[in-house]
Amino acid sequence: MSRFLALFSLTVFALSLLTALRWRVMSRLLGGLALQYRLHHKLGLITGVAFTLHVLAEILQTPPDFIQDLIITRDPPLLAGWAAILLFCVALVFSYRQTLRFQSWRLWHFLFPLAFLAASYHGLVFARDDAWDQGLLYTALSMGGLSLGFLLLGHIWNPRAQRYRIQALDKVSASVWELTLEPKDRRRKQQPCRAGQIIYLRFLSRGFSRALHPFSVASCRLEPYLRLYIKNLGRDTSHLQDLKSGHEVEVLGPFVELKLNLDRPQIWIGGGIGIAPFLGFLHCTQTLDTPPIHILHYVSRGEDIIQGSEIARVQETTPHLVWHNMVDKKGHRPDWERLDALLKSLSKPRIVICGPNLFMRMLREHLKGQGVSSQDITTEEFNP
Repeated sequence: MSRFLALFSLTVFALSLLTALRWRVMSRLLGGLALQYRLHHKLGLITGVAFTLHVLAEILQTPPDFIQDLIITRDPPLLAGWAAILLFCVALVFSYRQTLRFQSWRLWHFLFPLAFLAASYHGLVFARDDAWDQGLLYTALSMGGLSLGFLLLGHIWNPRAQRYRIQALDKVSASVWELTLEPKDRRRKQQPCRAGQIIYLRFLSRGFSRALHPFSVASCRLEPYLRLYIKNLGRDTSHLQDLKSGHEVEVLGPFVELKLNLDRPQIWIGGGIGIAPFLGFLHCTQTLDTPPIHILHYVSRGEDIIQGSEIARVQETTPHLVWHNMVDKKGHRPDWERLDALLKSLSKPRIVICGPNLFMRMLREHLKGQGVSSQDITTEEFNP
């Protein structure tokens, strides 16, 4: 039993590393990045449970006289096993800390590769010589090792990424910038980006890190430019004003996350910067005959309301659109009164939500309390 749990945990660990890769083919097969990362998280939890059961099984089948030697050991392979479990558990705990800043979360995640390497060494020493054990072990090690290689290489260089130039950078609220990008080489065939997709962007200018940042596409696929709305929250996004026209960025993707069904009245709800994909959808639907669309943009401060000539033009030229800016009272939960009124006035509307996870979770609970079916609620979730 202990042997099976050891091989099982190492295999699931390798699968969790594989599902951390940002490959368009894999995300498409798994139904999008959000579902892919949910699977990644579940595999991580299963790995932690399997590791724990493996240790308990080893202790139960070890003679009492040797249990102390098993726990307090100087044997390198045994120490590697204990190190793998410790590193994995610490990384797992910090992975689920929702208040953790992205940079700190990213640093704690580097413990997972170390845990896999320690577990691999432990497994290589203690694995049996029969064909089944060796085959499963080397399959897991190959899959995990290749995944780690691609993950680490992605922090330095990614051959699937595309280069863009900054065409314009405009401040559209107290904390939000509109970044307009154009392909560096228009002769090269590039994957068009459209509203409802997510791209990962790496700033290449001096003073910025090499981290990939996820952003919702806020432009239509027929536009010549790629438009993003970015909130100045993190280490890189807090000094976007240092970017200049002509500076280059690297774009990975796009990844399809959100698709609309415009067969019924729509209620689009954006929490903060979660309004970005809806701005892209509006560009795409201006010339279409669509049902009524109500947009509710929830912000925590009045100065966070997004304004700009392009946004104003879209609002003025879209006859089927009604825009509602909702400013939360400080220290209070969002006010759902306007939303409740819309739910009563519209016939079975489709509701699309984008924003921080806590905002979407509260909103989904409120909608279910109002009798809205889960099938009529669609969410776009921010991913790591």
